[in-house]
Amino acid sequence: MTNDIKLLTDELSEKKATDILVVDLGQPHHLLMDYVIIVSVSNTIHLRSLADHMQRFHKKNKADQLHDVDEMVVSGASDSGWIILDLNTIVLHLMTADTRLYYDFDDVFSSYDQYRYHA
Repeated sequence: MTNDIKLLTDELSEKKATDILVVDLGQPHHLLMDYVIIVSVSNTIHLRSLADHMQRFHKKNKADQLHDVDEMVVSGASDSGWIILDLNTIVLHLMTADTRLYYDFDDVFSSYDQYRYHA
């Protein structure tokens, strides 16, 4: 696990994200990203708050701690139950539990060798 992944998953855990799933897509699986992180949140208020916090966290830490992450693009809205934070090689999916269950992301990525839950 890279330092960036550890830093992000620790921060997500600190902010009460649950069921943190890290998938190392690696080569040759995907050319656009190396990692996907999927987390569950308790409700849409928590979703918006966590997305806002992670944007501030990225801005504060991108120069000295997040070494492989320059930019962040945000997609989605809290009322949809799903916000995506694209950090170039790492994509964070912040989802309400109901949305995550509906799209069954855990099963989608279960075939990858490097599929694990953050402790």
